[in-house]
Amino acid sequence: MTLTATQIEDIVRVVVERLRAGVAAPSVQVAQAVQVAQAKIVEPNLGEVHLGDRVITLESLKDQLSGAKSIVVHPKSVVTPAVKDFLRHQNIRLVRQLPNATSKAARPAPLLLVTSDTQHSVLSKRVCSQQATTIAASDATSVVSVIGQNLADGKLGAVWCSGTPFASVAATYGHTSLRAMQLSDLQDLPRAIEQAQPNVLILDCRTWNAPSTANLVRNWYRSLR
Repeated sequence: MTLTATQIEDIVRVVVERLRAGVAAPSVQVAQAVQVAQAKIVEPNLGEVHLGDRVITLESLKDQLSGAKSIVVHPKSVVTPAVKDFLRHQNIRLVRQLPNATSKAARPAPLLLVTSDTQHSVLSKRVCSQQATTIAASDATSVVSVIGQNLADGKLGAVWCSGTPFASVAATYGHTSLRAMQLSDLQDLPRAIEQAQPNVLILDCRTWNAPSTANLVRNWYRSLR
């Protein structure tokens, strides 16, 4: 059987849609499958046509190209080869929207990193701001209060770089919301999480340098995802 270009377009569209929906493609008359609802926004002043289809076929372009200079599609939309060829011959650009980075950027970091004044500049550059909010503080009572407030506000954990780690652990006693423990080595992190589920990790800043501290934050962040 010889298939027309339109039939091939329909087959590609239906197969992709059904695979994404977790449904097996039918074995007969694929071209007669149900059409996907389309969301189209035309911006004539910019010469742009926005297509919201999950699969962009020649049918998607029907009656949409008047005055169009570019077609804008979702980053994960499937564009069939026939559409690419058609747009190229018509000198119409195909543009994929950039992923929405603003939502991730606006999302607060899940961890808090408390450093000394001398460490803050280095660690704030090494630690990803999407993983941890870095602040400088030295007074143990103030640090405990800040950590408690951040956990109450939604932070999932805090890393406290302290020059007096034993005293820092003791300073958390009596705060029932804080499950603090001192961590001596990065390799102990998985066991610490498994056995104690801490929400405050206290590091001796004399033995934890900036790269190892940043590595700890990164690994703890990954374990929370």
